[in-house]
Amino acid sequence: MIEQVTTQTFSKLAADYCAFLEDHCAYSAKQFTAQCTTFLTAINRAIPELPEVRVADVTNPDPGPTQWITRNIAEKLGDQTSNVDTLSGDLTQIYRYLKPGLLIFSTDSASAVAYWKSHFAKDCRANLERAQLELD
Repeated sequence: MIEQVTTQTFSKLAADYCAFLEDHCAYSAKQFTAQCTTFLTAINRAIPELPEVRVADVTNPDPGPTQWITRNIAEKLGDQTSNVDTLSGDLTQIYRYLKPGLLIFSTDSASAVAYWKSHFAKDCRANLERAQLELD
């Protein structure tokens, strides 16, 4: 039962992060960066807590175009950070990592967890760590 809660909790965290990046217009730049910091810290802590699962083959669904997310973040942050292009790209890459897992999760939670666990190191860790440093 604990594994299910962890899986459900991470899925909710991933969904909340993706929804936030999809619709963050109401936030000031300061609120946006504070919320991103909160999300990234939670994601970084939660990944190792996901249960180990064995799934034969996990497909990687395409989350669709995301250039608009990168552009919107860059516009939001403007001159708030020295590396706005890097930060907006990193935050979008984290989205591109989380979103396919959410698409998989809707039909098979074990496969979603396997996707998130197996793809984190190669698809997301560097972006997450760089974004956290930039936001500090």
